[in-house]
Amino acid sequence: MTGILAFYILTQPPELAPPQNPMVGVRSDGYWVLWEPSPSDSLILRYEVFRDGQLIGKAEIGEYEFLDKGASGAHTYFIRAVGGSRYLKEVKVWGMNLPLLLWREDGHADSKPISVEPVPGMATTYKWKGFGFAGYRLEWGFRPQGFVEVIKGGKTLITLPPGTQSFMDASAVPGEKDYLIRDLTTGTEARPNIRARWEAIHFDGLALSWNLPAEEGFTLMRSSEAREQDMKTVDRTPPEPVSEVKAQESGFVDPGASREIVALLRSRSPMSIYRYYLVSKDGSKVYFSEAVRPQSFNFMKLPVLIFDIIFACVFFGFLFAARRGKPMFIRKIAGLEELDNAVGRSTEMGKPIIYVPGIGSISDIETIASLTILKHVAKKAAEYETTVIMPNSDPMVTAAAKEVIKEACTEAGRPDLYNEDNVFYVSSQQFAFAGAVSGLIVREKPGATFLIGYYAAESLVIAEAGYSVGAIQVAGTASVLQTPFFLAACDYVLIGEEEYAASAYLSHNALQMATLKAEDVFKATFVSTIIILSILVSVGVSFIFLS
Repeated sequence: MTGILAFYILTQPPELAPPQNPMVGVRSDGYWVLWEPSPSDSLILRYEVFRDGQLIGKAEIGEYEFLDKGASGAHTYFIRAVGGSRYLKEVKVWGMNLPLLLWREDGHADSKPISVEPVPGMATTYKWKGFGFAGYRLEWGFRPQGFVEVIKGGKTLITLPPGTQSFMDASAVPGEKDYLIRDLTTGTEARPNIRARWEAIHFDGLALSWNLPAEEGFTLMRSSEAREQDMKTVDRTPPEPVSEVKAQESGFVDPGASREIVALLRSRSPMSIYRYYLVSKDGSKVYFSEAVRPQSFNFMKLPVLIFDIIFACVFFGFLFAARRGKPMFIRKIAGLEELDNAVGRSTEMGKPIIYVPGIGSISDIETIASLTILKHVAKKAAEYETTVIMPNSDPMVTAAAKEVIKEACTEAGRPDLYNEDNVFYVSSQQFAFAGAVSGLIVREKPGATFLIGYYAAESLVIAEAGYSVGAIQVAGTASVLQTPFFLAACDYVLIGEEEYAASAYLSHNALQMATLKAEDVFKATFVSTIIILSILVSVGVSFIFLS
């Protein structure tokens, strides 16, 4: 048989059903028309979207949404399901008969119309509570290979990106800890470690109020847009039910609003922009609110602001007192008191001083503190005409140390004693540096060594070399792991923050003294508070924080 043979597969399609549950959401770029597929979706050719009776767009098979770009104000929408019958048609191509599936448009079914308009006079306010429960922080030990599903009470709470190992559930209720973590790729399940989080000021949700004519009631819904700091939208959530609202009610508090709604400036996480909807019981009317944007001040950071103000007051109080010449007591620090004696000992013995700033970079606070002490040592050494030798593990530290020693010699009135060859770069490799410095100490046999800065495993190697030649050694580091080695091999050790206090201790500069005293006041206050509360809790005194 030649030519084209056509026959019908379906001669009389079933009656078409309209699209289900139409809804209109509001986005920053227009109205978002959403619907569920028709029960007879397999017979649908396409969906057509009408606004105020006029066709504005089409959605192909498998698409159940449409964006009405630029739309605003009050409109009425409905969705039309256009159906038809299918038939096969054979076509002859290059001598071969090939089947071709075709559609014949045949009938349509319209959804119920849905009107959308702004809520008249809908207001949103932020609710805050005093010290209270802020949620549970979940952590799990394994590293997921795929998306992570957080299950709470048998229901999926959220799906997180691959590799996530922690989550903060701000909507948690105290005592409800039925959580399960599931790796969607491997199927691995685990119970997370749960820690309660408490905040001095807690965001308790968004309070909504409106003034609408009494009807049978509404369904309150919420949609959100996540935006980066450049206001670029990175994620959208369609309207989802929040609660049922009775006819006589004119307000609601949404405790499930994200905590990110209160943070205007966030360095990492996108901020959430919410919009609320009141949908009539029959779904024919949708009232929407204005976009609820993050407010300009995050009250959760109020305690930090108060702390900063109090600290500033205490600081400026000490600063004014110091500038008026009022003496301020700082306890004696043995390691700093012996700096001059160590320099004097080297001078008497006619031996050089070796100063080692550790293996830190110029960006490390310990290295900066070490350079401050270096200036004092170099200035005293210049006054006594004693050589300072300084090996370094970082080129930038080498350059900075040369300038520090040069300035110290100039301030001592002996710029001629500065020799830039005595400050040199050795190696950035940890144990290569340790070996070179140890060899230098053994060859030069200094009268004093200063080991002040950031140290790791090389600390004992260098300290033992100094001890073996009989040098007086002053060491200092903020590392709690290396301090015991310095205590065992050195004569004097700056422990922890004593290294950072050296600048104020040696210079007696009013600004630095005020900073040091203000920090001491707050540290003493915090330690005293912790001790008092610990004692009270130990004897059975309980504390109840009310909102």
